[in-house]
Amino acid sequence: MIQIEICVEEATDSRLAAEAGADRIELCRELWCGGLTPTDEDLRVALEGAPAGGIRILVRERPEGFALTTDEVDGLVERIEHLRHLSETAEVPVGFVVGSITAEEGGEIDLEAARRFRVAAGDRPLVFHRAFDEVADQHRALDQLIELGYTGVLTTGGHQVADPESLRALVKQADGRIAIIASGGVRAHNVVEILQQTGAPEVHMRAPLPDSTKSDPQLMQEIVGRVRAEL
Repeated sequence: MIQIEICVEEATDSRLAAEAGADRIELCRELWCGGLTPTDEDLRVALEGAPAGGIRILVRERPEGFALTTDEVDGLVERIEHLRHLSETAEVPVGFVVGSITAEEGGEIDLEAARRFRVAAGDRPLVFHRAFDEVADQHRALDQLIELGYTGVLTTGGHQVADPESLRALVKQADGRIAIIASGGVRAHNVVEILQQTGAPEVHMRAPLPDSTKSDPQLMQEIVGRVRAEL
């Protein structure tokens, strides 16, 4: 069954996502910049009503760029460890969404940072975020993430919005060893078509109310309903 992940900025929207039938949420704040690490209190509130598939926490501390300094990587490692301990008694799975790439044009996965994130996360699910779409050789990068033990990657296939052909190639390469999570420009009107064209096992999308940081419960229900009815 396709796994539906709803990205939420308001912790209380976790319950709305669960009620709509979503499998899990990604929890973050400041989505205007692509998202930053939520607060401890956000996590506590989100866990109170989380979907059965749990929560993935975005761990990102600055709003621009994905090439991190050693000090920034140190900070993210500490934050992952803190959030892991904070959620030890959670009744649903809690994982993390991270990423770092090298600074040069046509960059690559920052392997040392990626290894450190994997260690810090312990046995929790670990997803590489859309910094992946700025890597020049995505197929090489995907193999590296598989070798490191990542469980998923958020990607459009390297484009501004989800590209069916590129995503389909990544899904084929992944061959079930890592989840290709289709994202970027995925909406209620096109989610079924994108999933049908790519074969992606998971999808990540928002369901925002107009001019608001909150999610639209009716839109979440529409998304889940369409996917469940047709796939």
